[in-house]
Amino acid sequence: MKIFNCRGSGFVLDLIYEFTLVITKFRPLAGSSYIQTPTAIAKKRAVVNVKNNNQRCFEYAIMSCLYSFQTNSDRVSNYTKYQGSLNFNGILFPVQLKDIPKFESLNPHISVNVISPDPENKGYTIDYLSPERHRSHHVNLLLLYNTESQHYV
Repeated sequence: MKIFNCRGSGFVLDLIYEFTLVITKFRPLAGSSYIQTPTAIAKKRAVVNVKNNNQRCFEYAIMSCLYSFQTNSDRVSNYTKYQGSLNFNGILFPVQLKDIPKFESLNPHISVNVISPDPENKGYTIDYLSPERHRSHHVNLLLLYNTESQHYV
């Protein structure tokens, strides 16, 4: 204890009056297959939600930002010709938030931000904020979730 106090402030903890431990359900953040856009968000017509039936929603969400379509932008068929244009070497699907920095390093022209709805506070939570602000393509994704899965749009 003496060695510890010599390196620090010198304060000594005498008594703890109260200790609160908050435990929440772990929700590993990773996108998977299609989840319908909530009505309140869909009415704003501000997101493209590609109706994929596989685990590659992150890839489709990125492509929907890079390649825009006037009609049917939610169809997977619009993006099939662009598959393979992004580098996902060593990244497993569904893509987890912790893998986004690796995606950004493999694709040096793209930066990604991710937010998710926070219904409890009637707003949004920032899940990932890219430090790469100088890139030519900046993508903002919304991570939707329900009790069974999560989905990037």
